[in-house]
Amino acid sequence: MTLFSLFKRKQKQDGLAGLTIDSAGIGISRILHPAGQAPSLEACAYRTCDVTNQAKVLASLVDEFNLKGSPCSHVLQPGEYTLLFVEAPDVEAGELKAAVRWRIKDMIDFHIDDAVIDVFDIPGQSHGNRPRMMYVVAAQSGLIQKKVELIQGAGLDISIIDIPELSQRNISSMLPEDVSGVAFLYLSDKGGLITLCRQSVLYLTRVLDIGAQTLFAASDEDSRTRAYDSVVLEVQRSLDYYESHYAQSPIKTLVISADNENSLDLINHLNENLGITSRMIDIDVVINSKVPVDINLQTHCMPAIGAALRSMH
Repeated sequence: MTLFSLFKRKQKQDGLAGLTIDSAGIGISRILHPAGQAPSLEACAYRTCDVTNQAKVLASLVDEFNLKGSPCSHVLQPGEYTLLFVEAPDVEAGELKAAVRWRIKDMIDFHIDDAVIDVFDIPGQSHGNRPRMMYVVAAQSGLIQKKVELIQGAGLDISIIDIPELSQRNISSMLPEDVSGVAFLYLSDKGGLITLCRQSVLYLTRVLDIGAQTLFAASDEDSRTRAYDSVVLEVQRSLDYYESHYAQSPIKTLVISADNENSLDLINHLNENLGITSRMIDIDVVINSKVPVDINLQTHCMPAIGAALRSMH
Protein backbone atom coordinates (compact mmCIF):
# COMPACT_ATOMS: atom_id res chain seq x y z
CA MET A 1 0.00 0.00 0.00
CA THR A 2 1.21 3.47 -0.86
CA LEU A 3 -0.20 6.20 1.34
CA PHE A 4 -0.96 9.56 -0.24
CA SER A 5 -0.03 8.38 -3.69
CA LEU A 6 -1.73 11.49 -4.99
CA PHE A 7 -0.35 11.81 -8.46
CA LYS A 8 0.63 8.27 -9.27
CA ARG A 9 0.50 7.91 -13.01
CA LYS A 10 -0.38 4.29 -13.55
CA GLN A 11 -1.66 1.35 -11.56
CA LYS A 12 -0.68 -2.20 -12.46
CA GLN A 13 -4.24 -3.55 -12.17
CA ASP A 14 -6.88 -3.04 -14.85
CA GLY A 15 -9.52 -2.02 -12.34
CA LEU A 16 -9.78 0.12 -9.24
CA ALA A 17 -12.42 0.59 -6.56
CA GLY A 18 -13.22 4.08 -5.31
CA LEU A 19 -14.48 4.64 -1.78
CA THR A 20 -15.85 7.49 0.34
CA ILE A 21 -16.82 7.17 4.00
CA ASP A 22 -18.49 9.93 5.99
CA SER A 23 -20.77 10.26 8.98
CA ALA A 24 -23.88 9.86 6.80
CA GLY A 25 -22.94 6.89 4.62
CA ILE A 26 -20.58 5.04 2.31
CA GLY A 27 -20.15 5.48 -1.43
CA ILE A 28 -18.36 2.85 -3.50
CA SER A 29 -17.60 2.30 -7.17
CA ARG A 30 -15.43 0.08 -9.32
CA ILE A 31 -14.10 1.06 -12.73
CA LEU A 32 -12.32 -1.22 -15.16
CA HIS A 33 -9.55 0.23 -17.32
CA PRO A 34 -9.10 -2.20 -20.22
CA ALA A 35 -6.10 -1.42 -22.39
CA GLY A 36 -6.99 0.69 -25.39
CA GLN A 37 -10.63 1.08 -24.33
CA ALA A 38 -12.70 3.62 -22.45
CA PRO A 39 -13.07 3.04 -18.70
CA SER A 40 -16.15 1.12 -17.66
CA LEU A 41 -18.17 1.64 -14.48
CA GLU A 42 -18.89 -1.87 -13.21
CA ALA A 43 -20.32 -1.09 -9.76
CA CYS A 44 -21.75 1.96 -8.04
CA ALA A 45 -23.67 2.20 -4.76
CA TYR A 46 -24.34 4.42 -1.78
CA ARG A 47 -25.55 3.19 1.60
CA THR A 48 -26.59 5.39 4.49
CA CYS A 49 -25.16 4.42 7.86
CA ASP A 50 -23.86 5.96 11.05
CA VAL A 51 -20.32 5.69 12.37
CA THR A 52 -21.10 2.64 14.51
CA ASN A 53 -22.21 0.62 11.47
CA GLN A 54 -19.50 1.61 9.00
CA ALA A 55 -17.49 -1.60 9.24
CA LYS A 56 -20.58 -3.80 8.80
CA VAL A 57 -22.00 -1.79 5.90
CA LEU A 58 -18.65 -1.58 4.10
CA ALA A 59 -18.09 -5.34 4.43
CA SER A 60 -21.60 -5.90 3.05
CA LEU A 61 -20.87 -3.70 0.02
CA VAL A 62 -17.61 -5.53 -0.65
CA ASP A 63 -19.46 -8.85 -0.60
CA GLU A 64 -22.39 -7.56 -2.69
CA PHE A 65 -20.15 -6.40 -5.53
CA ASN A 66 -17.53 -9.14 -5.21
CA LEU A 67 -14.76 -6.65 -4.41
CA LYS A 68 -12.78 -8.68 -1.90
CA GLY A 69 -9.08 -8.16 -2.60
CA SER A 70 -9.74 -5.35 -5.09
CA PRO A 71 -7.27 -2.44 -5.11
CA CYS A 72 -8.96 0.60 -3.62
CA SER A 73 -8.54 4.37 -3.68
CA HIS A 74 -10.11 6.04 -0.65
CA VAL A 75 -11.12 9.72 -0.77
CA LEU A 76 -10.72 11.63 2.48
CA GLN A 77 -13.51 13.91 3.69
CA PRO A 78 -13.21 17.67 4.30
CA GLY A 79 -11.79 18.11 7.78
CA GLU A 80 -9.71 14.93 7.53
CA TYR A 81 -6.85 16.63 5.70
CA THR A 82 -5.36 20.05 5.06
CA LEU A 83 -4.62 21.30 1.55
CA LEU A 84 -2.10 24.13 1.45
CA PHE A 85 -0.96 26.32 -1.43
CA VAL A 86 2.65 27.20 -0.63
CA GLU A 87 5.79 28.55 -2.21
CA ALA A 88 7.84 25.70 -3.63
CA PRO A 89 11.20 25.26 -1.85
CA ASP A 90 14.24 25.73 -4.06
CA VAL A 91 15.66 22.26 -3.45
CA GLU A 92 16.38 19.08 -5.38
CA ALA A 93 13.40 16.80 -6.06
CA GLY A 94 14.63 14.24 -3.54
CA GLU A 95 14.67 16.85 -0.80
CA LEU A 96 11.30 18.41 -1.62
CA LYS A 97 9.09 16.62 0.92
CA ALA A 98 11.52 17.19 3.76
CA ALA A 99 11.76 20.88 2.91
CA VAL A 100 7.99 21.22 2.61
CA ARG A 101 7.46 19.42 5.92
CA TRP A 102 9.60 22.03 7.65
CA ARG A 103 7.80 24.86 5.85
CA ILE A 104 4.25 23.84 6.81
CA LYS A 105 4.86 22.89 10.44
CA ASP A 106 3.20 26.08 11.71
CA MET A 107 0.39 25.96 9.15
CA ILE A 108 -1.38 22.82 10.41
CA ASP A 109 -3.27 22.27 13.66
CA PHE A 110 -1.41 19.10 14.69
CA HIS A 111 2.25 18.29 15.31
CA ILE A 112 4.32 17.90 12.18
CA ASP A 113 5.75 14.62 13.52
CA ASP A 114 2.22 13.19 13.33
CA ALA A 115 1.70 14.31 9.73
CA VAL A 116 1.58 12.27 6.55
CA ILE A 117 2.24 14.60 3.63
CA ASP A 118 2.38 14.59 -0.13
CA VAL A 119 2.90 17.30 -2.73
CA PHE A 120 1.85 17.98 -6.28
CA ASP A 121 3.19 20.66 -8.57
CA ILE A 122 1.50 22.92 -11.11
CA PRO A 123 3.28 23.14 -14.47
CA GLY A 124 3.36 26.19 -16.68
CA GLN A 125 3.20 28.85 -14.01
CA SER A 126 3.74 32.39 -15.18
CA HIS A 127 6.61 33.35 -12.93
CA GLY A 128 7.67 36.95 -13.52
CA ASN A 129 8.28 38.26 -10.04
CA ARG A 130 6.03 35.64 -8.47
CA PRO A 131 7.45 32.58 -6.72
CA ARG A 132 6.60 29.11 -8.00
CA MET A 133 3.74 27.64 -5.99
CA MET A 134 2.71 24.08 -5.23
CA TYR A 135 0.07 22.15 -3.31
CA VAL A 136 0.81 20.26 -0.10
CA VAL A 137 -1.58 17.77 1.47
CA ALA A 138 -1.24 16.88 5.15
CA ALA A 139 -3.22 14.49 7.33
CA GLN A 140 -2.73 12.97 10.75
CA SER A 141 -1.06 9.57 10.59
CA GLY A 142 -3.35 8.21 13.30
CA LEU A 143 -6.45 9.03 11.28
CA ILE A 144 -4.96 7.48 8.17
CA GLN A 145 -4.13 4.31 10.08
CA LYS A 146 -7.71 3.99 11.35
CA LYS A 147 -8.97 4.37 7.80
CA VAL A 148 -6.59 1.70 6.57
CA GLU A 149 -7.67 -0.74 9.29
CA LEU A 150 -11.37 -0.18 8.56
CA ILE A 151 -10.97 -0.63 4.81
CA GLN A 152 -8.63 -3.61 4.99
CA GLY A 153 -10.91 -5.20 7.58
CA ALA A 154 -13.72 -5.14 5.01
CA GLY A 155 -11.56 -7.02 2.51
CA LEU A 156 -10.38 -4.24 0.20
CA ASP A 157 -6.71 -3.77 -0.72
CA ILE A 158 -6.24 -0.05 -0.06
CA SER A 159 -3.49 1.30 -2.30
CA ILE A 160 -4.18 5.05 -2.49
CA ILE A 161 -5.33 7.73 -0.08
CA ASP A 162 -6.82 10.49 -2.21
CA ILE A 163 -8.52 13.86 -1.75
CA PRO A 164 -11.72 15.26 -3.32
CA GLU A 165 -9.85 17.88 -5.35
CA LEU A 166 -7.90 15.25 -7.26
CA SER A 167 -10.87 12.91 -7.51
CA GLN A 168 -12.73 15.75 -9.18
CA ARG A 169 -9.72 16.39 -11.43
CA ASN A 170 -9.93 12.78 -12.62
CA ILE A 171 -13.52 13.30 -13.78
CA SER A 172 -12.76 16.65 -15.40
CA SER A 173 -9.99 15.02 -17.41
CA MET A 174 -12.56 12.75 -19.10
CA LEU A 175 -14.53 15.72 -20.43
CA PRO A 176 -13.89 17.02 -23.96
CA GLU A 177 -13.54 20.55 -22.56
CA ASP A 178 -10.49 19.48 -20.57
CA VAL A 179 -8.33 20.10 -23.64
CA SER A 180 -8.80 23.87 -23.31
CA GLY A 181 -9.78 23.98 -19.63
CA VAL A 182 -12.90 23.22 -17.61
CA ALA A 183 -14.36 24.33 -14.29
CA PHE A 184 -16.21 21.83 -12.09
CA LEU A 185 -18.61 22.72 -9.26
CA TYR A 186 -19.59 19.86 -6.96
CA LEU A 187 -22.32 20.52 -4.42
CA SER A 188 -22.86 18.09 -1.58
CA ASP A 189 -25.56 18.69 1.01
CA LYS A 190 -23.25 20.61 3.33
CA GLY A 191 -20.58 22.18 1.12
CA GLY A 192 -19.18 22.77 -2.32
CA LEU A 193 -15.93 22.39 -4.21
CA ILE A 194 -14.75 24.27 -7.30
CA THR A 195 -11.86 22.90 -9.35
CA LEU A 196 -10.25 24.35 -12.47
CA CYS A 197 -8.37 21.88 -14.62
CA ARG A 198 -6.74 21.75 -18.01
CA GLN A 199 -5.24 18.71 -19.71
CA SER A 200 -5.49 16.62 -16.52
CA VAL A 201 -3.70 19.24 -14.40
CA LEU A 202 -5.41 20.69 -11.32
CA TYR A 203 -4.61 24.39 -11.35
CA LEU A 204 -6.98 25.84 -8.80
CA THR A 205 -9.36 24.68 -6.11
CA ARG A 206 -11.77 26.61 -3.92
CA VAL A 207 -13.97 25.29 -1.11
CA LEU A 208 -17.49 26.68 -0.69
CA ASP A 209 -19.02 26.89 2.76
CA ILE A 210 -22.49 26.78 1.25
CA GLY A 211 -23.92 23.41 0.19
CA ALA A 212 -27.06 22.27 -1.57
CA GLN A 213 -29.17 22.23 1.60
CA THR A 214 -28.53 25.91 2.27
CA LEU A 215 -28.22 27.06 -1.33
CA PHE A 216 -31.64 25.77 -2.34
CA ALA A 217 -33.41 26.34 0.99
CA ALA A 218 -34.51 29.94 0.38
CA SER A 219 -38.25 30.20 -0.07
CA ASP A 220 -38.34 33.69 -1.59
CA GLU A 221 -36.75 34.78 -4.85
CA ASP A 222 -34.54 37.52 -3.37
CA SER A 223 -32.91 35.19 -0.84
CA ARG A 224 -32.39 32.54 -3.47
CA THR A 225 -30.83 35.06 -5.85
CA ARG A 226 -28.40 36.23 -3.15
CA ALA A 227 -27.38 32.63 -2.49
CA TYR A 228 -26.87 31.99 -6.21
CA ASP A 229 -24.88 35.21 -6.51
CA SER A 230 -22.48 33.98 -3.83
CA VAL A 231 -21.70 30.99 -6.04
CA VAL A 232 -21.29 33.23 -9.08
CA LEU A 233 -18.80 35.36 -7.14
CA GLU A 234 -16.69 32.39 -6.05
CA VAL A 235 -16.61 30.88 -9.53
CA GLN A 236 -15.73 34.24 -11.11
CA ARG A 237 -12.92 34.83 -8.62
CA SER A 238 -11.54 31.40 -9.45
CA LEU A 239 -11.71 32.02 -13.20
CA ASP A 240 -10.03 35.42 -12.86
CA TYR A 241 -7.18 34.03 -10.74
CA TYR A 242 -6.67 31.13 -13.12
CA GLU A 243 -6.29 33.46 -16.11
CA SER A 244 -4.05 36.02 -14.42
CA HIS A 245 -1.79 33.81 -12.30
CA TYR A 246 -1.24 31.00 -14.80
CA ALA A 247 -1.52 33.09 -18.00
CA GLN A 248 -4.08 30.65 -19.39
CA SER A 249 -6.75 31.30 -21.98
CA PRO A 250 -10.24 31.76 -20.50
CA ILE A 251 -12.22 28.70 -19.44
CA LYS A 252 -15.51 28.54 -21.31
CA THR A 253 -17.38 25.71 -19.55
CA LEU A 254 -18.55 25.04 -16.00
CA VAL A 255 -19.93 21.56 -15.23
CA ILE A 256 -22.04 21.04 -12.13
CA SER A 257 -22.88 18.02 -10.02
CA ALA A 258 -25.78 18.56 -7.62
CA ASP A 259 -28.82 16.55 -6.60
CA ASN A 260 -31.64 19.03 -6.27
CA GLU A 261 -34.75 19.90 -8.23
CA ASN A 262 -33.60 23.54 -8.30
CA SER A 263 -30.24 22.73 -9.92
CA LEU A 264 -31.47 23.84 -13.34
CA ASP A 265 -32.55 27.15 -11.81
CA LEU A 266 -29.00 27.63 -10.52
CA ILE A 267 -27.56 26.73 -13.92
CA ASN A 268 -29.76 29.30 -15.62
CA HIS A 269 -28.57 31.92 -13.12
CA LEU A 270 -24.94 31.02 -13.75
CA ASN A 271 -25.42 31.16 -17.51
CA GLU A 272 -26.94 34.62 -17.20
CA ASN A 273 -24.25 36.02 -14.90
CA LEU A 274 -20.93 34.27 -15.62
CA GLY A 275 -20.49 34.66 -19.35
CA ILE A 276 -19.53 31.01 -19.79
CA THR A 277 -21.59 27.90 -20.49
CA SER A 278 -22.83 26.06 -17.39
CA ARG A 279 -24.35 22.58 -17.57
CA MET A 280 -25.07 19.52 -15.45
CA ILE A 281 -22.63 16.65 -15.68
CA ASP A 282 -23.92 13.23 -16.69
CA ILE A 283 -21.56 10.45 -15.66
CA ASP A 284 -23.10 8.11 -18.27
CA VAL A 285 -21.71 10.42 -20.96
CA VAL A 286 -18.30 10.71 -19.31
CA ILE A 287 -17.60 6.98 -19.02
CA ASN A 288 -19.21 3.72 -20.09
CA SER A 289 -21.61 2.60 -17.38
CA LYS A 290 -22.82 -0.98 -17.04
CA VAL A 291 -24.98 -0.08 -14.04
CA PRO A 292 -27.86 2.42 -13.78
CA VAL A 293 -26.76 5.69 -12.14
CA ASP A 294 -29.54 8.20 -11.46
CA ILE A 295 -28.87 11.81 -10.42
CA ASN A 296 -29.08 11.03 -6.71
CA LEU A 297 -26.62 8.15 -6.90
CA GLN A 298 -24.34 10.11 -9.22
CA THR A 299 -24.09 12.99 -6.75
CA HIS A 300 -23.49 10.79 -3.72
CA CYS A 301 -20.89 8.68 -5.54
CA MET A 302 -19.15 11.31 -7.68
CA PRO A 303 -16.04 11.44 -5.43
CA ALA A 304 -15.87 7.63 -5.35
CA ILE A 305 -16.20 7.45 -9.14
CA GLY A 306 -13.42 10.01 -9.51
CA ALA A 307 -11.23 8.02 -7.14
CA ALA A 308 -11.75 4.88 -9.23
CA LEU A 309 -10.54 6.84 -12.28
CA ARG A 310 -7.20 7.36 -10.54
CA SER A 311 -5.36 4.75 -12.60
CA MET A 312 -5.89 6.90 -15.68
CA HIS A 313 -3.62 9.55 -14.10
